Amino acid sequence: MEREKLSEWEKKFFPKNNNDEFVRFIGGKLNEDITFSIEFQDCEVVFFLNDIYIGNLGGHFKAWFLTWNELLAFQQFDYLFLLLLPMTGIEENQIVEANLLIKNHLKTIPMFENHAEYIAKCILNGLTINGRFFEENEIGILNNQNHSVRNIEKYPRYAEDVIKLNGVLKKLTR
Repeated sequence: MEREKLSEWEKKFFPKNNNDEFVRFIGGKLNEDITFSIEFQDCEVVFFLNDIYIGNLGGHFKAWFLTWNELLAFQQFDYLFLLLLPMTGIEENQIVEANLLIKNHLKTIPMFENHAEYIAKCILNGLTINGRFFEENEIGILNNQNHSVRNIEKYPRYAEDVIKLNGVLKKLTR
């Protein structure tokens, strides 16, 4: 029965229109400095802050853009914490705190309420990074994780955008 409900929901969320790709957007203005947009495409989800690409979930994913502390600043906006969670890198020393908070957020969604602990554990398994975020003068917060837009050593084409977004995120986390 649950599989049928999921299939029905998916068909409503991603209707097929003559084989054209169908994209849904969620977005808005968070304050005078920050906007967000999330594109839900057939095969990937793409994330933007201030119309600047921060990553995607899909075939050739880019994740681990936000630090845990940056994600915490988004809690003040309904469900944005959970929507941006896949773009977050959790460091080893943050796992216990992250598990508790993710579990509590999941419990607010009736479908996940009874399985929040298991789901939180699975989410953390995918978000925990091997390294750490670090700060570099003139640039701001970076990391050296593979598949992270904030790894400007591997992805130098994102350096200018990372510098801009670091400035905006710094204001949000104060």
